[in-house]
Amino acid sequence: MSSLSKKTTLTFYGFQIRNSLEQGLETVADASKLWDDLAQINELKDLKKYLICYQNNQYDPGASHFCTLAVFKGAKTLALSLLWVMSLQKWDAPYDPSLEDKQGKEFFRLLNQKDRVSFRFAVSSPGSNLTLKGSLTPYRLHDTYAIDLTLLSDVEINLNDLKEFNPSFFSSLAPSLGSTFLFYAEPFPPLPDYTPLAETCINQLFNPPDNVKLLATNSLLNCPIFVYDNGEIDPQKQQYILVLFNPNKINIEPLILQRLLNIFWYRHKILYAYHQSRESDKKGRDNYKEIERYMTEFNSSIASDSRLEKLKELLISSFTTHSEYSLILRDIQDHKSTIISNLDNFKKTLEKLQALSDTHLEFLEEFSTRSDFFIKQINTDLSFLNPGEKLLQNLIENIRGIVAIDQLQQDEKSQEQQKNIENIITFLGFALAISSISSSVSSEAGQNLTNIIIKNSICQENNTPVENLCNGTLNLSFHLVLGLLLAIPLSTLFLWLFPKIISLISRKKKGG
Repeated sequence: MSSLSKKTTLTFYGFQIRNSLEQGLETVADASKLWDDLAQINELKDLKKYLICYQNNQYDPGASHFCTLAVFKGAKTLALSLLWVMSLQKWDAPYDPSLEDKQGKEFFRLLNQKDRVSFRFAVSSPGSNLTLKGSLTPYRLHDTYAIDLTLLSDVEINLNDLKEFNPSFFSSLAPSLGSTFLFYAEPFPPLPDYTPLAETCINQLFNPPDNVKLLATNSLLNCPIFVYDNGEIDPQKQQYILVLFNPNKINIEPLILQRLLNIFWYRHKILYAYHQSRESDKKGRDNYKEIERYMTEFNSSIASDSRLEKLKELLISSFTTHSEYSLILRDIQDHKSTIISNLDNFKKTLEKLQALSDTHLEFLEEFSTRSDFFIKQINTDLSFLNPGEKLLQNLIENIRGIVAIDQLQQDEKSQEQQKNIENIITFLGFALAISSISSSVSSEAGQNLTNIIIKNSICQENNTPVENLCNGTLNLSFHLVLGLLLAIPLSTLFLWLFPKIISLISRKKKGG
């Protein structure tokens, strides 16, 4: 059975979104989740004290340390006094008291002491005498928080001891961009084929992992590297594990490890963006179906008697869908841009790694090719979804046009009806006025006509109630008829002349 030398490590690389493309420098709601999860681990419960993005155990990447705040607020005396006391008593001042957002660089460690590269701790198992040294190095990588969480054995171990390298706290870490495991060992004696050993290590470390298969066997500085993957693009379901054996104990420079960290970061951002694009594409296609339904509803509403109300309701729904659809298309385009920019960085970093002697990292080249496919797929999605926005815009314009025409016609009918009512009122007003005037001025003519009618009717009896009733009724009818006859020309003349008089008065006022 092979043994592993004193330098056996398991490293957890985790990546958490700090701020999204849409929010600029503003942090996302769960930006601090990675630090919160780490602080729940007993060995790391004091971690937040050493992070520059925390003040008084509260996540605040925009808050400075006390002395800096004092100066900013004008409390110069207090600040100088504190600095003087600290210098006399030789207190350990923070390495960098500036704001995290104002570091002036995009890649830096988040520990607040100059001499502290990483946070150190120890992990021991109750059922084993093996004690592992732990180190946590937190990073800010542009818009992402990253960690290098490493467990190290400084004694020779056998394969059965590998179970101690996977404590339960790893399973409690779920960074939003996903994670990568890198297992490093210096096995001895040398083996002609390290594949069985890699399989044994994987099974011992992860008990064994679900659906994880050997993806590739490559080399880094003539050291065999085995890549295991479960093929998931969902960050919360990914299992990506690398096993690196260094039987010849070749020196691997820190710069190489930094490039590996970067290339893992680019990989996770690409997969995350593509996964997000799949969700956006699904939402977009659901909205596209809604647009097609709106088109059908529009065609059926045209022939409806109550089409104006139906079209107004459809217009409101179309506006809402248009807003959602535009945001979805924007998000898909942003995901594509994220993939393109990170793929460019991925390829540049890969070129530097491939330039190392005895290095063949075809699995990374295959991922680069796979990422090109992601971009093509998103372009295909956009070519399908983009016409939907134009269809929706045309639908909204058509609905607006028809609603405007129908509303105008409805308003014209209302105005015509109102005008007719006003004309009738004017006519009746003239008729009543003329009748009233004629009854008071020309009552003799009405009485003469009434007498003539009475002589030739049943009302000819003198001074009877019937004669009096007939006399009054006929006299009233005479004046009403006279009023109606004269009201026709007079009201017509008034309705024609009145607007002209008003217009003339208005023009004189403007001219004056």
